[in-house]
Amino acid sequence: MIAPLLADGHCAAEKRRHRQEIMDGYKISERTLRKYVERYRKNGLKGLEPKPKMVAGTFLAIPAEILELAKQYKAELPERSVRSVTRQVIYALQRQNKYNAQRKQIHHVSDLCGLGDLAHYGT
Repeated sequence: MIAPLLADGHCAAEKRRHRQEIMDGYKISERTLRKYVERYRKNGLKGLEPKPKMVAGTFLAIPAEILELAKQYKAELPERSVRSVTRQVIYALQRQNKYNAQRKQIHHVSDLCGLGDLAHYGT
């Protein structure tokens, strides 16, 4: 897709024409195309690989163990806030020397899984 933009020897007019053809053909914006080229130049093909996304309510970057811990802590005390559940999960993982997820990630997943109502409990 972006190969014509990476080739040397094209004049400015040819590069503009290639960019326009790619944007029209793939229905992407100029900004998106610039990002693709930048990512490729910086990291090669690895830079173009998709990042983890939500799949059926599960965040792929968070191990199932963390989600289960969060659900367990929420079930023990349903009025626990997402923030409290997040802290409990982090403490448990630290005790097991398994903590490598960011607090923000765990909080985000807890919220997405319906483990707390941020508007009601606060953060």
